[in-house]
Amino acid sequence: MDKNMENKNHRKLKYGATSTIVIAIVVAVFIIVNIIVTSLSVTFNIYTDLTASNLYELTDEFKEELKNLVEPEGGEKVYLNFIIMMDKDAFEAYSTYTMMVYKVIQQIVEKYETISLVTLDITKNPAQARPFQINSADAVYTTDVVIEVTDKNHTVVDPNSDKEFNNAFGRYKKYAITSFYSFTTSSSAYGTSTNVYGINAEVAILSAVARLVNYIEKPIAYLLQGHGEPEYNPSGVLETLLDNAGYEVKTINLALEDFPYEEKAYANSDLLIINSPTEDLIVPNDEGETTNEVKKIRKFLTGNYGNLLVMENSSTREDLYALEELLSEWGLGFGYTVTDDAHSVAGSGSVRVFADLDSIKNNTDKKYDFASSFMSRILTANSTPVSVINNPKSVIIYPDNTITHPITSTKFTSQTLITSYDTAEYTEKNGNTHTGRVALAGVGAIEWNVNDSNDTTSYVFCFGSNDFYTSDYEINQSIFYAMLSLINSNQYVNFEGISFKLFDKDALTVSTSDATTWTVLTMTIIPVIMIGVGVYVWIRRRHS
Repeated sequence: MDKNMENKNHRKLKYGATSTIVIAIVVAVFIIVNIIVTSLSVTFNIYTDLTASNLYELTDEFKEELKNLVEPEGGEKVYLNFIIMMDKDAFEAYSTYTMMVYKVIQQIVEKYETISLVTLDITKNPAQARPFQINSADAVYTTDVVIEVTDKNHTVVDPNSDKEFNNAFGRYKKYAITSFYSFTTSSSAYGTSTNVYGINAEVAILSAVARLVNYIEKPIAYLLQGHGEPEYNPSGVLETLLDNAGYEVKTINLALEDFPYEEKAYANSDLLIINSPTEDLIVPNDEGETTNEVKKIRKFLTGNYGNLLVMENSSTREDLYALEELLSEWGLGFGYTVTDDAHSVAGSGSVRVFADLDSIKNNTDKKYDFASSFMSRILTANSTPVSVINNPKSVIIYPDNTITHPITSTKFTSQTLITSYDTAEYTEKNGNTHTGRVALAGVGAIEWNVNDSNDTTSYVFCFGSNDFYTSDYEINQSIFYAMLSLINSNQYVNFEGISFKLFDKDALTVSTSDATTWTVLTMTIIPVIMIGVGVYVWIRRRHS
């Protein structure tokens, strides 16, 4: 009897040990499977996007449009490199901004055989950034993303490879990480704040690729003629710079012709340039003149969302009243000759004044927030290149309450873009001399409709120098090129059904059929498996 009891206890111990081992194995299997699945999901980008706006997944419309661009039916395939400036793991982990953009790039590279991901390390090897610099003063940041056209081996064929900075401007687009997002501003008693409210990566990428493969026409830079401006020169410095920035350069004489746009036709990236005129814009007068160039330019800016660049220097006439009236509507104007004995360099027959770029880069005043943001994309944190302005003329930045013709809009700003040192001097017509900081370049910007899916922002830039872009100081050309790039990227290419994805639509959304599938899986299949394992153990125990 005692022996039977001992055998029974032995069997119980054996069965208990077996049950414990089985449970331990099952738990271990679940843990191992979970680790493997998690590792595979990270390595191969396996996940299910349950957000309402598919924040983490490419839309079908995007995939179709990108395929049409890089694998056109009946045409040659287009090969691209998506280039990031640091190791991919470091880029993904750098911030939420970079992580979400990396997820987009990762999916694109996996889906399209003609697109490759290239990782650089410009921190350890700064020379890797040179192909994407305008000149040695141009900044490339570790969070920048470049989209580049290549051959089928994903190698760039550069006809200018013998140059120090072997740029082929038409073959790549460089974007700051913030270019892939949409932002909104709000004002309160504590100041103005900027908040991200959506990811715009699909729109930005399609727009870049469309421009790179000439899917759309280039934006137009019009050189105004008829007022003593320099004549068009295809090989001129300005014309070459505009071409490098992706513009088609044309001349226009508004005394004889109109802008070739229909009413409300978008011209977001198109630009009118008025370069050191010797005569004023034509407007109706008592002598029977009926042409109104100011009205045509105003219509181009307000009706077609175009952009304007005006360059004058100290020798430009001060009585260009029609032009000044137009600029005053944007909170801008031109003043007087600027000198600065404490911050100038000798020049043959010219005045050459240093610009104080540090004051803009390090400024915390709200009235310079546009300029500070603009300059942060050009100037590095560790050093500020020297900028010299030839024959400078001051630029006037009017307060909102003194604008001659106020424009009602959703969002308006006029700000200093480049400033002198506080030792600068200028003399007014009445002979009064002033000493202090003055603007040497300014910008006015109007966002016409924040609710429009298109970018309806227009810019007016004023430079108090007509040869700012030809200076021996490379930072000047970097600033000028950054201005053109800003205007050129102002207009996204419209693709049907593709827009930014709102971050406020982050609730999990699962269809009824999907919910039923997950319910069956979690409430039925998994319990049945566990019950089956338990029955198997019980039967084995009964027959042992």
